[in-house]
Amino acid sequence: KTNDTIEAGGKTYSRMIEQMPPVDIVAEIAAKVDEVKMHQVLLSEGTAKFADPHKALISLIGQKRAALV
Repeated sequence: KTNDTIEAGGKTYSRMIEQMPPVDIVAEIAAKVDEVKMHQVLLSEGTAKFADPHKALISLIGQKRAALV
């Protein structure tokens, strides 16, 4: 219903994510960002954000099972 209402209004909207920044900004980012290091950090942080709660869940299940025995 929301999408229908927006379409009926006759306006068009674009998402900012679809618009590339100016070339000089892209060049500055490329010059200042170490992509290999960025990927390593993102991978290690992402893994930890998944693994740590999973380990905590496994531990909690173990505790609950021990309490039932």
